[in-house]
Amino acid sequence: MSTGTVASRLMRWGLAAAWLALGSSGANSADLQPHLAIYDMELVDAEEGSGISEISGRMVYEFTGNTCEGHAITVRFMMIMTSDMGMSQVTDLRISSFETAGGESLRFLTRSFVDSSLAEEVRGTATREAQGTSVRLKQPSGQSLEFSKDVMFPTEHLSAVIDAAQRGERFLSAKVFDGSEAGSTLFETSTVMTPVTRNLKVISYESKVPVAEPAEQLWRISSAYFNLDMPEGVSEQTPDYELQFLMDSRGIARELKLDYGTFIVSGTLANLTVLNEDKCQ
Repeated sequence: MSTGTVASRLMRWGLAAAWLALGSSGANSADLQPHLAIYDMELVDAEEGSGISEISGRMVYEFTGNTCEGHAITVRFMMIMTSDMGMSQVTDLRISSFETAGGESLRFLTRSFVDSSLAEEVRGTATREAQGTSVRLKQPSGQSLEFSKDVMFPTEHLSAVIDAAQRGERFLSAKVFDGSEAGSTLFETSTVMTPVTRNLKVISYESKVPVAEPAEQLWRISSAYFNLDMPEGVSEQTPDYELQFLMDSRGIARELKLDYGTFIVSGTLANLTVLNEDKCQ
């Protein structure tokens, strides 16, 4: 696998991870906790032949908004990847987005840099309408896409996941559009939710509002993402990647992991700053 391919996958994963962390707030939007989180990233495992010897970096994202208008997210995801030949490459993913409270629309902007050079920019809007879901891309310019009405946006999807988990369900299948893959790909997702109860190491955090200690009830959420644009001649599809999160009831992911088959990257919550919720107008 080339370093360029790995860099592309890591940037796509950064986008999906950010969406999943944002969406993991539960069906009740009143429970959303605005916050700024920092995750330390590292390579857990790489198969022989993957071409990777080391991956390290950080993901920082800020979640703001309110239950009336919706919620916004900004992400900075930086990784340093070293190949088994000793060559290093820096990938830098920057995301900003806004999803309305009712899930009617999603605005997204993604800029990907490799060694400080802009490699890709995706900017667009996805809107759920009576006849289906419409995607309009400003960059790449002039592209329009149409999907079915049952497509979910990221926050809506994970709200449905947590809501199902709270009802005691353990599996959810859904079509998800998140603006990744140049803003043109629709994913079929299969998610397994497993309750976890354990004592967590208390992460020090700054706060201007009263916040309870980390919840005892957590969920191990594992989502497999399948690209619906299956190549011709492929009879059995395997997931593009799998994401796994350990999340508390406030929607804060304390651990995250990406499994691409040939390599695995993990993230650990290193710092958490709790923010005030924006006032509804």
